[in-house]
Amino acid sequence: MVELLQWGRAGRAELQGQAVAGRHIAVLVQKHEQGRLIQESLRAAGVAGARQGQDSVFASAEAEDLERILLAIAEPGNDGRLRAALATPLWGKDARELEDMRLNDTLETAVWERVDAYRRRWERDGCMAMFRQWLQGEQVMGRMLLWSDGERRMTNLLHLVELLHQEEQAQGPGREALLRWFARQRQAPVGSEEHLLRLESDADLVQILTIHSAKGLQFPIVFCPFLWSDEPGRKDAGPVICHDPDDPLTLLADFGSPRQEALRQIAREEEAAERRRLLYVALTRAQYRLVLHLPEGLGQQSPLAGLLGGGGKDFSWRVALEGLAAAAGDAVAVVSLDDRAEAPRWTGNTAPEKVRAASFTRHLHMGWRVGSFTALSSGGRGERPDYDDTIPAPDPLSGPGPVAFPRGAQAGICLHSILQRWNPQRGEEDLLVHIDTALQRYGFSTQWRQDLRQWLPAVAATPLWQG
Repeated sequence: MVELLQWGRAGRAELQGQAVAGRHIAVLVQKHEQGRLIQESLRAAGVAGARQGQDSVFASAEAEDLERILLAIAEPGNDGRLRAALATPLWGKDARELEDMRLNDTLETAVWERVDAYRRRWERDGCMAMFRQWLQGEQVMGRMLLWSDGERRMTNLLHLVELLHQEEQAQGPGREALLRWFARQRQAPVGSEEHLLRLESDADLVQILTIHSAKGLQFPIVFCPFLWSDEPGRKDAGPVICHDPDDPLTLLADFGSPRQEALRQIAREEEAAERRRLLYVALTRAQYRLVLHLPEGLGQQSPLAGLLGGGGKDFSWRVALEGLAAAAGDAVAVVSLDDRAEAPRWTGNTAPEKVRAASFTRHLHMGWRVGSFTALSSGGRGERPDYDDTIPAPDPLSGPGPVAFPRGAQAGICLHSILQRWNPQRGEEDLLVHIDTALQRYGFSTQWRQDLRQWLPAVAATPLWQG
């Protein structure tokens, strides 16, 4: 990937006339842990990557550190809480500085006075004003952005304080109530869409996402580093969850019945089928280039190995892929990674473009006056066209009902999001919550709320087959 980015910067790799950049690349993984591993590896190579998933910002390390800081500011006289807050990466005091404070009353008093000033600001002006004063007074941003993942951490911190401010505005002033709310979110970090981790930048970031999340999406270049994995998702012991062979629409949970082993085999077959479906999704997301990383000697029982001709202990990725490449011509290439002592590192643009602020030469009249629409439009030239007349009439075939819902990939993702998250057993209230969230997130009018309320239960209740 680093070499591909270097080729793009040198003009050797282009996509439709544009140099290949991070925004053209996606890395698909099977689990969120793999996504974290890829992001750390890219960061070590100097490549900025954005991991997309369902992680809550309240589950981040910054949430834990911020809670300690808020508790210390709320009660500056508690020496244990204060030292725990000072030792967090956000505040940045090391063991030597903490020991110097313990031995030097002047230093300790200076720190206590600053913390007490933050407390008074919180009482007077609220959490957000206190946070901004603390951020500047402790030089937090400048220190954090020196770290390799500083942008990620700073994004999490600002996101958390924004959520605190929203809650404070909703419930009114009161430190204790706000701290209890924050503690509840930390203990059970499963909330609304606004609690999910945000992208840390709008720059040319490599996207890292799960194969599940990539359904319905396409990317110019896709890397799949873990398709060789043959690790089973279900255990060979304990309860078995599968579909009832006598009623395929019913899900069973078997905790030890006489037919548990037979059901376990059905569960294995269902899991294998799901893994094959995910393999298909991963292999069909790339528009121009798909890159697979396949370690020889591993993954012989994976779905990809089965797709390439079998598996077993004698299976060889190179042999299977060279046969595929011979049949595919120039469409497939098999390349061995170099045995280099050090991997290449991306250095970005070494000479950033120099920019200069535009000069403003107009003269603005600073006086105020009361005007009217008639006066403002008096200099117009005749009647302006009525653009509403140019809007085409609705298709007479698309009357009320599901066919009237907007078409396109965005609409499909919106409906898929609702059906994926809605639990029919929780009733209509749960459905309406997910409808409202999806319509807002994907930019559709709330006028579809009642229509979706009627259509989607009918979709969920439709049998998939007869017999």
